Amino acid sequence: MRKRLGGAVVGAALMTVIGLSGTAHADDGECLSATGGKVCFYHYGDYFTVYDTAKDSAHPEAPWWLQGGRMDTCKNLEGYQSQVTCNYDFPEHQLIAFNLQIWDGNKMLRNTPSHRTCTSEAGGFCS
Repeated sequence: MRKRLGGAVVGAALMTVIGLSGTAHADDGECLSATGGKVCFYHYGDYFTVYDTAKDSAHPEAPWWLQGGRMDTCKNLEGYQSQVTCNYDFPEHQLIAFNLQIWDGNKMLRNTPSHRTCTSEAGGFCS
């Protein structure tokens, strides 16, 4: 059994500060950032959190594609300094790709390169 008490306490405190609920875990997420936003994918719980980081009229979106064709977009339309969490139920050990887009109305302002990862936590086999 691993000793993670210190990490769990810090993680729980961080989740309280940024307003996430749930159980503390070792999954720090895989994140992408661009001027105006940030997105993080968390393997444990299968969710994305999208942050709006700019005081402007634009909003961040995180489109994702799962191996096999399933896709969706997690959008944050809540405004500056907000975060939106989109919870999904992904099959384990599947390849997932996501990126961050910044939109102003129907015009895309910025688009990060896509990031690929596995739906399982690090160390798991991804087919």
